[in-house]
Amino acid sequence: MTAHAIGRGFALATVLTTLPVTAWELRPAGKDPLSGQTRCLLVEEPLTINDGYGDTRIDILFNGEALIVVTDSEIDAGFNDLALSVAIERRPPARGQKIVEPPPSPRFVPARIENKKTLVFTDAPAIEEAFKAGSTASFALRFWPLWPSVGSIPVEVSLKGFTKVAEEFTRCTGQPAAGTTR
Repeated sequence: MTAHAIGRGFALATVLTTLPVTAWELRPAGKDPLSGQTRCLLVEEPLTINDGYGDTRIDILFNGEALIVVTDSEIDAGFNDLALSVAIERRPPARGQKIVEPPPSPRFVPARIENKKTLVFTDAPAIEEAFKAGSTASFALRFWPLWPSVGSIPVEVSLKGFTKVAEEFTRCTGQPAAGTTR
């Protein structure tokens, strides 16, 4: 093996370790953090990030009515920069089709914070559609108290596999898929 080939292998390994990992799954009898009821949930594998003082757990759940981000740390809404954005990448066209530019990456702001540790995004149909079309979701989070302020903390998750699990979620809940009617 040449030094050039070895170098390319290291570069590929470096790229692969920086990509977000996903583990979206259906939880048929999960506890909804908003209502406390048992219901079908779409959940991302829990993440651990540094909140400025230490590690904090992040849980991301979708209950069909809202996308919910639950943390072990208090969320700071004082700077109005909490948000969710979805990266939508251009997909290769089918043979004979023209290249179509993807729509702009959608951005969502939370509707509310509950119990100081739960961020709630209520535009569920639009978020579900964006997740199905997107490649990654990026959350801008900020925790309190973190002084001096260091800005929002990005949390990125892959959306690979989301569409398949969302179809299972629709069957579990008996709801029509986002953007459709019965």
